[in-house]
Amino acid sequence: MTVNVTNRRSILKWSIITVGALTFGLLAGWLHGNNGGLRGSIGNVSAPWLFVAIVPAWWAGSAMRGALQGTLTTFVALLGFYISLTASMYGHLGNIHGLLPSFERVINTNLIWFAAGLISGPVCGALAAIMGARLQQTWLGITIGALMVGEVIVVAAIQNVTLPIVHVGWAANDARVSSTEVLLGVLVIALATVRRYRVQR
Repeated sequence: MTVNVTNRRSILKWSIITVGALTFGLLAGWLHGNNGGLRGSIGNVSAPWLFVAIVPAWWAGSAMRGALQGTLTTFVALLGFYISLTASMYGHLGNIHGLLPSFERVINTNLIWFAAGLISGPVCGALAAIMGARLQQTWLGITIGALMVGEVIVVAAIQNVTLPIVHVGWAANDARVSSTEVLLGVLVIALATVRRYRVQR
């Protein structure tokens, strides 16, 4: 009986995590759209894609489970993102007609991000699980805030640098997005730090 209850809870947990990742991807793809501008800049922010792996894996309990969870959520979110992106680009892909051929075209054009997910998903998931097993929950908030601030610093440092695979610098195209991300990151760090201090008292 206990095993059945545990299995049901595990299935429910994975179902919620998977649906959450898919929902994030669908919303991110819808927000990004196909018209660029402010929405495109917001949709190109990278830090949330690390959160997709980090947040659910924080409570995984082991590096292996964290890596698996981080990989699953990253790929499910990517699929959701490109489903939304395909919908927004439908009819604008030249001579390609039909939803499935359009989706295939969009996926093939963006395979590099799935390759990147093979790195970020398991690495972030494993590290999050290790940290979650050793640190207080408030460190999750500090980690999230630090990644938000860190993304802007890294992108600013390599702005307009051409790498062998991809041109970097998209996230800093709109100063409003970068400024907001930094402010939100600092706010998250501050709130998590205050909560950590109160818990320790």
